[in-house]
Amino acid sequence: MSSHSLQLAAVVLGLSALGACAESASGPEPTPELTLAVSQPAASCVNVAADASGPLGLWSHGGFGGFGLTPSPITLGDDEGVMASFVSSETISGAKGQGAHHIVLNHVFWSSDGTSWFLTEDKASCAPADNDPATCLVNDHLRLVDGAGDYANAAGHLQNHGFIEFTSFAPPAGTLDLQIRGRVCGDGLN
Repeated sequence: MSSHSLQLAAVVLGLSALGACAESASGPEPTPELTLAVSQPAASCVNVAADASGPLGLWSHGGFGGFGLTPSPITLGDDEGVMASFVSSETISGAKGQGAHHIVLNHVFWSSDGTSWFLTEDKASCAPADNDPATCLVNDHLRLVDGAGDYANAAGHLQNHGFIEFTSFAPPAGTLDLQIRGRVCGDGLN
């Protein structure tokens, strides 16, 4: 197993275990049944693009938490706020664990208005970058699944192309650079 794989596995497993002990660390329970998305009128949707960067580590905020991107400032469209992520699971492909990491995770965005937020369910891959075991290129598909305030009845999809650099086994474990693009819908958006 490469040092990158060992480093990521140690950080995710160790901090996930710590996060499991924290109150509300895992976020909401997943819904086992499938539901069809409700169509949103174009007037309640906005196209968004954002670039941001933040540390990786263990966090808890607004009823969510775990290991991932710690709450970091971001502006989605015209909406300023903070975004964070938490990892649910990870598998590694390739011989001897030297391939891409396939990660199931969630992102949460909290608007600076104090009442609006949305939650995503994500599937991401993190492929080794530049033969450096401490870096990886992230390709992440985010699907909006819940929200409140302006994001009530949240729907939409975002795509993130990012870069992770691992710096240590202990928090902060590294940094994540985000480049998010997509469409976000909610009852209060116009």
